[in-house]
Amino acid sequence: MNTFIRDDDANDYLWDRSGAVDPVVADLEQTLSPLAFRSAEHPLTIPARSRSRWPVFAAVAATLLVAVASGLLYWRLQWPAGRGWPMELSTGAAARLETLAVGQTVAIDGATTASIDIARLGTMNVLSNSQVTLNATASAKHLLQLDRGSMRVRVWAPPSRVVVSTPAGDVIDLGCVFTLSVVASTAHVAVETGWVQLENGNGEVLVPAGASTTMTAGRRPLVPIYDDATEPFRQGVRVLEGELAGDSAPAWQDVRRDSRPRDVPTLLMLALRLPDSRRGALLEHAAILAPPLRLPASGVASLDEAAVWEWFDSLPLPPAKAWWRNWRDVFRR
Repeated sequence: MNTFIRDDDANDYLWDRSGAVDPVVADLEQTLSPLAFRSAEHPLTIPARSRSRWPVFAAVAATLLVAVASGLLYWRLQWPAGRGWPMELSTGAAARLETLAVGQTVAIDGATTASIDIARLGTMNVLSNSQVTLNATASAKHLLQLDRGSMRVRVWAPPSRVVVSTPAGDVIDLGCVFTLSVVASTAHVAVETGWVQLENGNGEVLVPAGASTTMTAGRRPLVPIYDDATEPFRQGVRVLEGELAGDSAPAWQDVRRDSRPRDVPTLLMLALRLPDSRRGALLEHAAILAPPLRLPASGVASLDEAAVWEWFDSLPLPPAKAWWRNWRDVFRR
């Protein structure tokens, strides 16, 4: 006997469980109830084999990348002791490849220039009318000497790996790009990126990117001055420092008038070279441009050398030994 569900309230129950329940439907629901899905007992999960493997692949790739980068950096820093450097000598359109051996002196005169690989750390371009000697090579330190002429050095390496000796003293690379010129017993350094340290038997000085300074045999290196400083400011600093002859009163006025917050590193280094009677006034002026962060601005005139250097370290300058930040220096320009 066929049984039919009435086309009335029972149909409403089938759609939205409203209305009367047909006995046949109720019986069917009871029969099938053990097979009903219960989400609390069986939460929906994704089979393990279907889960994304990208996180695993990404972790493996990152590990391999770090390993390869570490290996390349280690290889870059290593250099057999006593091995010479590749050198290309160019005269006009002609060029020839040679090796600059340890102990060898090369005089580059006339229209000739030289491009020399500094081990695997970078390059230096030597201009004509220059004389260069490679004194020593090793993984920890490379020593060369510029007796005269000019060179542009590009190094990406930990500090002090490359040292250039001059008649005026040593130029120590801290991981940067700089230009060095030597005339007689005077060396001039202009820094493009990073920092350079100049030192001789009379003292030392740090030169930041964008600044330049001069070192002469027989006296400590001059304080660095940013290349975009005004000429009156530059001349005033050198007069106060004792490098140039002149009246200190106009020089002080020029320094005070033309100094900017950017010039505070120069002012602080200059203050440490002035007698106490002048140091205080210069420190007070510097405090107006860039107040010390961890020191009372009201008492800067009496700060000792250690406190002045603490002030210097608080200035918005990149750390002198953070050579890895200059990663663009890896590439030739």
